[in-house]
Amino acid sequence: MNTLEIPKLPSRLILEPPLTDEEFEQMTMANELVKLERTKEGKIVVNPPTGLDSSSGNTEITRQLSNWRRQHRKGKVFDSNAGFFLSDGSSLSPDGA
Repeated sequence: MNTLEIPKLPSRLILEPPLTDEEFEQMTMANELVKLERTKEGKIVVNPPTGLDSSSGNTEITRQLSNWRRQHRKGKVFDSNAGFFLSDGSSLSPDGA
């Protein structure tokens, strides 16, 4: 029986110099099938798909945020696929926002 060796990707990449916001955004758009975040130190974090429990929990968070938004008629709701550029230089995806 032949076994296929699957290369393991690193969970973090360090690019020197660190990417600008625009470069990071271009990288995420060019790699849409991979969920990427950036730490405040400039490290690129590769996130695997969530498991069933996490996905279900994220759905509940989004539902509750949507209900609050509908009731108060304020703001916007984003799921865990949204990425936000933060003032510390990071770009992160919350479970819900």
